[in-house]
This record gives sequence, C-alpha cells and structure tokens, in this order.
Amino acid sequence: MKECLADAAECDDTANLLAEIREQRQCFKLVSAERLGADVARYVDWDAFAYWCRPALERGSPLPDLVSSQLQSRCPGFLEFNEKERRKDSLIQQDWHRLMLWIADNSFADAKREGWFDAILNRSK
Repeated sequence: MKECLADAAECDDTANLLAEIREQRQCFKLVSAERLGADVARYVDWDAFAYWCRPALERGSPLPDLVSSQLQSRCPGFLEFNEKERRKDSLIQQDWHRLMLWIADNSFADAKREGWFDAILNRSK
C-alpha cells in the first residue's frame, strides 16, 4: 500500500516501513536505477578482485609478484598507502580491510560523496 499526497508522482512507497528501514532506503532515492545497476556490477568486480588478493594480503609481505603487479595496475597507490598505514598499526590482518576501504574511496568516490554508496552495498549482497 502506498501513501500518496496529491498525485502518483508524490507517492512514498516507503511510508509504511519501520523508520529504521525507511532511513536505510533513502540512499536509493539519490541515484538512478541505471547508474546504480552499473556501479553495483563494478563493485561486484572490485569485490571479487579484493577477495582474490585477500589470502596474499593476509599472509603478509612479500606479496607474490602476480598479486603485487595486479594491485599496482588496478589500484595505483594502494601498496604505498597500505605500507604507510601498516607502519602505524603493524596489523597485517588489516591489509585486506584497507584494500576494501581504498577501493570504496577511490573507485566509488562519487557515490560516497553523493550519499548513495550504501545503496551499492545493499544491492551487491
């Protein structure tokens, strides 16, 4: 059931949802379905790449040459960023998490800045 104000264009299909869920879905209103679909597909590709890197990142340095070259190619600047951050916390377990954050910050900066990155995360599950 939709709650409408004056006409169909003003319907709020989230009006009957719990406030918490309604708030979570607000990010979907900030992006077109086409753009969201394209960015969800890109995110899934990046997520697969990150999971491919994960065993090597969690094992620590030195990274296998193939992983290192792929990170250099696809994520220029990440290895240097990660090394600097690792010196601060010395937690190898954080390398993969830093890669995920780096991907979000560098490949999905527009979505984060415009407030709809959570829509990508919700749709990619």
